[in-house]
Amino acid sequence: MFAFNELETLVRSLRYRVGQRVVVPLFSEGDHALEHDTLSVLSRTTQDDGAPLWTIEFADPVITTRYRVDGRSREVLDAVTRQRRSGLTFWLARPDSTHVD
Repeated sequence: MFAFNELETLVRSLRYRVGQRVVVPLFSEGDHALEHDTLSVLSRTTQDDGAPLWTIEFADPVITTRYRVDGRSREVLDAVTRQRRSGLTFWLARPDSTHVD
């Protein structure tokens, strides 16, 4: 079982292959229950410098988060989180990152 603060480490640790979906056991602090959420490898594109750029999606019943990950360093370049119920969206990015939907 993993904690939510380990989610980025899990994203960076995946074996990147488009179409791969992994069920992740996460501890829910709200109700102290075990959740079975998903990480999915959605796509692979190329950055301006030729490095691969991977899009990974995390999904649980409350939110979805799309991560863009540098294929060489495995650094998370940005993450867009959307609350399912309200549609409210948060974007976490490095200062030099450019958001792409």
